[in-house]
Amino acid sequence: MSMEEVSDDEEEMYVFAILKAHKDSLSYSRSNGENIISIRVHSSSSKQAFRIMAGLVTGILLGAVLKMVLSDGGINWVDSIILTPIQVCLFRH
Repeated sequence: MSMEEVSDDEEEMYVFAILKAHKDSLSYSRSNGENIISIRVHSSSSKQAFRIMAGLVTGILLGAVLKMVLSDGGINWVDSIILTPIQVCLFRH
């Protein structure tokens, strides 16, 4: 059964959902007539560090551009409409 096929078995559906969610971490090979699936447990830490740094730099640049382009009222609007709801969702328990 391929990753695109749909099954009626509920357990198989969960297995396929998990496999599809982690397909970037999966590889397979065929040996002695059997498919062998290997799963990479963790990804490269340098790739994660790069993504974090890219996000920080992008945030700083976007903030600087918005500060240069928008008036005080526009900055307050962005803060109240966009940033405050995100902070409420992420930081309140």
